[in-house]
Amino acid sequence: MKNKIDFEKYAKRQIYFEKNLIKPEIKKILNKISKKNKEFSLLDIGAGDGGFVKSIEKSYPFCKISISDISQIRLERIKKLISNLKNSYFEDINHSKIPSNKFNFVNSDQVIEHVPSDKKMILEIKRILKKGGYFKVSSVYKKSWAWYFYRCNGKWVLDPTHIREYTSINQFSNLFKIKSIKIEKVYIKKTYFPIADFFLRLLKINRMNKIIYLIRKLKIRIPGYYHITVIGVKNEK
Repeated sequence: MKNKIDFEKYAKRQIYFEKNLIKPEIKKILNKISKKNKEFSLLDIGAGDGGFVKSIEKSYPFCKISISDISQIRLERIKKLISNLKNSYFEDINHSKIPSNKFNFVNSDQVIEHVPSDKKMILEIKRILKKGGYFKVSSVYKKSWAWYFYRCNGKWVLDPTHIREYTSINQFSNLFKIKSIKIEKVYIKKTYFPIADFFLRLLKINRMNKIIYLIRKLKIRIPGYYHITVIGVKNEK
């Protein structure tokens, strides 16, 4: 990437308004893990403003939650939000000091398109997962004609900090075809943008209430863009 991003400045500006409730496919996996382990461990890579892990804490009180993010600002936000936070890692996931074979579940939403090496990130996720542990990694998938108003390195992109955006399902899923990893599910969902978010960020509003949640339900389809997700498991053998 030619232009270097100041992620602390970006974290101040980019507030996430989603509740990040646990999706059904993730709930299914976590329920399976919790049946085998009264206490289990989870790492959220690129934890944003903590919506996902807050939902985890509420639904799975015996889950030992850890977070990793390249922004100290975001880590501090989440520390105030989560009472049973186990570990907080302020580092690049491609060069982490996270212990091996540590987590039952690793989650990463919209992070892999930011890192210098996507393949290295997948290998790192494999390293820190326990045997039999699950992962979910999602990113950006776009058609050749996709358009959004940001530009980066001469291309239209969904976010100015993206190093890459995947242009085929196979291009993304093939990253996970490595030893000891089994892909269980690959799926895409259309990408929508809540119209209210533009004004909320313009007004620097970063607290949610029922009215804001309601107005955010009005969304527009982003042409040609999708969220792509791979769910898999680290083999026990």
